[in-house]
Amino acid sequence: MASNAKQTLMDNETLSATTVGSSFNLIGRSDLHVGFIKAANVNAATTVSGVIQHSPNGIDWFTLATFAAIAGAAGSEVVNITAGVLPNVRANVTLAGATQAADVTVDIYFRERS
Repeated sequence: MASNAKQTLMDNETLSATTVGSSFNLIGRSDLHVGFIKAANVNAATTVSGVIQHSPNGIDWFTLATFAAIAGAAGSEVVNITAGVLPNVRANVTLAGATQAADVTVDIYFRERS
């Protein structure tokens, strides 16, 4: 029987620059993917842009899901991932603006196959 699961790709990390999170392997164990980003304590002069990337080999990375920019205030977004997901996933968050500061969480939710 399938069950719902979550993999945290970036865990409320305090960022002051572009950051690439650790990669996680979901090979053969998931489907029905949903991405989530939350930015808190966003500096008024900061824009947070995030993507979830996936890779067949942990070396070559491709954008899987793109979140709308979060600018100058806290915000969050959920995106449905309709494309097939390669085995490895990670978050890549870019900060832009005169002062770059935000606390960012990125998760991928999925149905875990048994």
